[in-house]
Amino acid sequence: MPCALVYTTTDQVRSIAGIDEVDVTNEMMAHLNIGNELLLDLSSFLPNHEAIYATGNLSGATQEERNATIALSAFCKYWGAGFLLNYMQLSIPQLIRDGKNELRRYENLDLDKLAQKMIDRANKLKDLLEETVGTPPVATVFSIMSSAAPAYDPVSNA
Repeated sequence: MPCALVYTTTDQVRSIAGIDEVDVTNEMMAHLNIGNELLLDLSSFLPNHEAIYATGNLSGATQEERNATIALSAFCKYWGAGFLLNYMQLSIPQLIRDGKNELRRYENLDLDKLAQKMIDRANKLKDLLEETVGTPPVATVFSIMSSAAPAYDPVSNA
């Protein structure tokens, strides 16, 4: 079952978190619905994220548009890493043995604090995105023609 993430890959998310596919597989990520969760969060503060990403990847894009696309991708990576470290801690082996050798991963490291660092970084990128592209304008409907009833009738002087 593929895991559909937007603007990043599962490998990039895992590498930011310092884990690999043996620890958290694509299938496990898909079962978490991480892609849908990411889309919900993106849509809550940046409903035009698809247009921003598409515009930044055009050959004639300005540097500001390219930077917005880079920030969008980075946000998705750090958001995904924070999500994984928050919800998949039990799946990440802390102690690895092969019979002869032993490796302690994340020794003297609190995974909750690491997850919070990832989320903090994602929030900084979110603020940067909001600052760079702003919030999309809300469409306002204006009536071109309307009727009015005057308070004074110049013909009858009433």
